[in-house]
Amino acid sequence: LNRVYQVFKNNLNDKKVLNNSHSTMYFLNDLTDILNKLDIKILHIKPMRTEKQKNHIISPYLLEISCSYEQLGKFIAELEKDNRLIELIEFEIQNGFERITNLNQTNRLPDQIISIEMATISLNKLKS
Repeated sequence: LNRVYQVFKNNLNDKKVLNNSHSTMYFLNDLTDILNKLDIKILHIKPMRTEKQKNHIISPYLLEISCSYEQLGKFIAELEKDNRLIELIEFEIQNGFERITNLNQTNRLPDQIISIEMATISLNKLKS
């Protein structure tokens, strides 16, 4: 319960704007650190338009990486450990038959191209 309390506490904003610890650049720095630590190749990162709701702020991102299944699992585990509320909305592993037959280098076969749609969520403190 202490871990859940700390995550909610860390993601609570006093105002309806993002503070520095919830900013896009702060999250992207942490995200790239995690990816570099796991030796995952970043193909593309694109922050999307922030959505402000009454009681929360959603900051979505599109991410494209190249890694093995094992690295993907470790990446998701690292995201679960993060102090932010992170939602993995969708991910797609692009490993169709065409990719395998067109790839002449068998040493690159274990790496998959993975597209991930994710979002950080910051909670707004409601006035009582």
